[in-house]
Amino acid sequence: SKTQQMKEEQKREKEKVEQKKANVASANNELESKRKQAENYGKEIDNIGSKIESIQAEIKAEVEKESPNIDLLESKQNELKDLLNKLQTIEEKMKQFQSSLVTDSAFVRDDDLTNEINQNFNKCKTLKEHIKFFLIDINNIIIDWFYHNSNKKEIEEIQEQTHNATHIPAVSYLHLPVDVAEKCDEFIQKMYNNDMYRPFVEQMNFFGSLNDGLYFMRNNYFDILENKSQNEKYNLSKAIEAISIENTYKKSELFVPSRNQINQELTETASKSQGIYINPDIFVNIKNLEEWEEKSKKKNDKNFIHPKNCHTLKAKLNHELCHYLDNILHFSSDTQIINYINQHNSIENDLGYYAEISKDDNYCEVIAEAWSDYCINKRDAKEISKKISERIIEMINDFNAKQGGKNNG
Repeated sequence: SKTQQMKEEQKREKEKVEQKKANVASANNELESKRKQAENYGKEIDNIGSKIESIQAEIKAEVEKESPNIDLLESKQNELKDLLNKLQTIEEKMKQFQSSLVTDSAFVRDDDLTNEINQNFNKCKTLKEHIKFFLIDINNIIIDWFYHNSNKKEIEEIQEQTHNATHIPAVSYLHLPVDVAEKCDEFIQKMYNNDMYRPFVEQMNFFGSLNDGLYFMRNNYFDILENKSQNEKYNLSKAIEAISIENTYKKSELFVPSRNQINQELTETASKSQGIYINPDIFVNIKNLEEWEEKSKKKNDKNFIHPKNCHTLKAKLNHELCHYLDNILHFSSDTQIINYINQHNSIENDLGYYAEISKDDNYCEVIAEAWSDYCINKRDAKEISKKISERIIEMINDFNAKQGGKNNG
């Protein structure tokens, strides 16, 4: 009957209304749950911020003492690194959380939720940068302590010896152990006295410790940009500091400033700053070079990060020398070398994990690892290393021939 139909229709309408209410309530509950989740991320970040302040207060109190406890400072340094890792984990979780919200427009339109997420990302970024800068400060405090308890006069004599023998404008072994400085001096003098490498050492503007090297780079910026405003100079100084933070925090052992690390406007300064920069931080708590190389060997034997026998300082210096030469001769864009790499199916098996993970970004690390293998292992170097290195020598000799130099292989 019509009456029955009307009742059923009214019932269905009522059920629709109830379902709609239930859906709205469910959506509101879910939205509230998402807001709560974002709020909890904020609380986690704030909690880490409080811990950072507490650690910094302890460190500042310690460094004001006449004889600071280095073990305590290193312990606090590790705590800060742990907190940095936690912030990075939270940041990754928040990115996943934010991605999950995009599928529902109700969440995207909610201003409170959006603002909470953005604030969390900003707090996270600020704290991460704060920790990184503070880690650099602690590194310098620890390094200074070791430096002032070492033979400063002997280090300065080795610096002068390198400068006088090679005529490199800026040489510094600041904060490096004496035997490391001696090995660096021996290496670069050997390169200078080799007719094949001398033209390139003569172009080198800096050799030695990263600490002084950063001042050298910064001064080059200011010399070139003397007509720039103070604000522009400050920003450029920060660009150099960013290089310092990346290389020091990542525990880079040595590095060569490249045009990839510095924006286009600063290319001229990059070339004026060319050289090899050694991070003294890696030698903290190391008695001598022998101990450092023993630890490096154990690490490499266990994980095969670098080619066999390429755990030594000599190997690292040859690796960085290759980067330096690459900046001048452009090995990493040479067709023959690129073909050698692309046709080789076992980079990791031959050159180690570092070369393997670097090959997709650029070829320069693979080339430098191959060169290091060739320089250290000679006839026992891997076939890929021999091919790449023979091409490098050919390019060096071609360059020297054009410059009127000698072609010694």
